Amino acid sequence: MWWPAGKRVVPSSRLKQLLARSARWHARTAIAGFVSDDLDALLQAAFSCGSAVELISKAYLASLSHSFLTDKGERDSLFMFAGHGALANTSATQVRSIGALDVARVLKHLHRESPLDLQDPVALRVRNSAAHMALVDAGELRLGVIQMVKVVEMILPLLDLEPEAFWGDHAVPVVSALLDQARTEIARVVQAKISAAKERLALLTKSLAADQVVILLATLSGRATSPSEHNEQQVCPVCGQQGWLLCNIERGEV
Repeated sequence: MWWPAGKRVVPSSRLKQLLARSARWHARTAIAGFVSDDLDALLQAAFSCGSAVELISKAYLASLSHSFLTDKGERDSLFMFAGHGALANTSATQVRSIGALDVARVLKHLHRESPLDLQDPVALRVRNSAAHMALVDAGELRLGVIQMVKVVEMILPLLDLEPEAFWGDHAVPVVSALLDQARTEIARVVQAKISAAKERLALLTKSLAADQVVILLATLSGRATSPSEHNEQQVCPVCGQQGWLLCNIERGEV
């Protein structure tokens, strides 16, 4: 089985590299264009943003098994992905691969920490908006690019690829800045949740004297009450009492 690549072809064994190469181009294009003032550049960045996510995810699936790329078990596509193109009744450019959202679902199944939010895969959403309706919102595009960067950074080690070589010298500082901004945003959300919890605690204990609050909190101080694969003591950042982090490993089918 040979896959067309412009004026050349690549063997089935190189499909993963072909997908990752294209993902790299789209990722760099998105990074270079998402801050532009030019509409066409923004539309291209939006299209490339979602394309990079889909292609790097498919490169990872291809590294596990080419059959994972088949759309709903379509026969001819399955033959081609399995490396038996001679058995198919269609050409390689007509292959039917798994859709972007289904790729996101598989990635989330394999890696729970995947940053591609299935409820709002903004990187894919801005791509579709640009591709189908020539619409792009600069604020949404920025969020999509951040999501794209996080997905790429998660998958690169799984493909044994170096981030610096993937992003290139010009994009690396931008990627680092975007990741720092994302971490800062998470820190702001956590701080807001802590603040809300402190307000809730104050409301619950407002009728008690200070010494009674101390006794109550000490009484409610956390104990490991359920069996878990890993329990770890942790001081609560709200009430200052001992709590527990309970960890269970969720294993899918082998």
